Amino acid sequence: VAAGLKALSTAELTAALAEVAWWQEDCQPYVDRLVTALLDGHGVDPSHGETVPRAVLGTVAGTLSRRGDARCLQLYQRQLDADGKTAGWLPSLYETAMFNRQRGDHAQALRTWLDAGRYTSSEATLGDFQVEAARDAWAMGQSTLAETLYRRGLAASHGAGGAWVAAVARAELAAMLADRGAQSEALAVLEGDEPGDGEDAGDVLRHAKGAELCMS
Repeated sequence: VAAGLKALSTAELTAALAEVAWWQEDCQPYVDRLVTALLDGHGVDPSHGETVPRAVLGTVAGTLSRRGDARCLQLYQRQLDADGKTAGWLPSLYETAMFNRQRGDHAQALRTWLDAGRYTSSEATLGDFQVEAARDAWAMGQSTLAETLYRRGLAASHGAGGAWVAAVARAELAAMLADRGAQSEALAVLEGDEPGDGEDAGDVLRHAKGAELCMS
């Protein structure tokens, strides 16, 4: 199979990568083989993002990310720049921040989440990324900043897609407050009257249980 892939042209490999469902886990081994053939056999150097066809920037970056190769960051940034400001989700920014988080660079992950406003006007996405930023702030021991970010996530969670963000933000903020001994504040968060669209008490309680919040 590997030899057959290497025999394909850059255009053929690019077309194959563009068509495959790269986000499905069972497809990733095949995607990785295609990317390897593209990089090793066709002079495509991720260090120089312009050599990677735009149609497969995110796919190639995903393979590099799974390998722990920081060159994925250049490709994700090129994808963000090429897309410009959108009104939707930002997979390239999400993957950039997660790559930094997974290698322990919470400060860079935090900066990435907070940069999302440059690339999207989606309130749901921005609210989601405020919650993600709060997680990195909390991981760095910056609980005051984390609390602010969780509350911003709650405030931005109204509208389509906001229920999940609101429920998670409430559960995690309450867990953080309880962890530092602020039990009454934690309970107030869970009993708050600022739910996201479609959120109800059941959502909050389920996510609170999922966060293993235990207050006595």
